[in-house]
Amino acid sequence: MLAAQNDVEKFDETKEEKSMKLVLTLLGAVLLVIAAVYFLLPADQLPGFFPGHEAGVTRMHYKHGIVSGVVGIVLLAAGVWMGRR
Repeated sequence: MLAAQNDVEKFDETKEEKSMKLVLTLLGAVLLVIAAVYFLLPADQLPGFFPGHEAGVTRMHYKHGIVSGVVGIVLLAAGVWMGRR
């Protein structure tokens, strides 16, 4: 009975780890895409729901891009690290 319970607990842990790895990887990839948008589009062409969208402003928001890129890389690294455990 105890062995069966341990098998169920191990299955639940691996299921949780896989879902966490998936979430970290997806969030990291989305943030890298957002970083690319910040680097490629001026402030007046950003989507309206992005922080930094300003009508008539033609400058880029490099700080927003750098921060989202760094966080995206960190999340991708965390997802890879969780996959190795």
